[in-house]
Amino acid sequence: SGCGKTTTALSMLRKGAFLLGDDLILLEIDDDGVNATGFPEMMNLTEQTITFFEELQHTQSSLSKGLGSHKKIISPYDVYGQSCMVEKSKIEVIYFVNVCGDKPSVRKLSFGGAVGKLLHSHTFANNQKITNFEFNRLSDVLGQINAYTLQTGNCPEYIGEWLIRHCAEHVAQRMI
Repeated sequence: SGCGKTTTALSMLRKGAFLLGDDLILLEIDDDGVNATGFPEMMNLTEQTITFFEELQHTQSSLSKGLGSHKKIISPYDVYGQSCMVEKSKIEVIYFVNVCGDKPSVRKLSFGGAVGKLLHSHTFANNQKITNFEFNRLSDVLGQINAYTLQTGNCPEYIGEWLIRHCAEHVAQRMI
């Protein structure tokens, strides 16, 4: 929470990208490579994220229900139209997002570093055990795609444009 995933997704949406889901996607490996299935859901946005994007400031929202939650629930369809979300997509790169730095940048992760981050994002509870099968599947995913840490920079509106412009070169660099 708070690392910039939703803000980055919104910045890309406004530049023509599509959304799979706000917080949860399912990764699968098949003959075509790594694919993601999204879950159409409402977006949970902080007031700060809403202030970054003019189109969000006048949308209908309700408060998120949850202990100590201070987020607002907004439908991406209401803001970006019925075609803003897709059900499935081929995945060729994973970014682990961090809000930091003066400008956007990426750092390619080693296989071990990427496995550690993917394992962390795969678990939902403290001390959750990962089976050998799950570990092997996550490793298989990373054997087919690249993984990076993404520093968003200090301008949330700009990160989407930057990512769209640079993503192809990140895909082209195969994992070593």
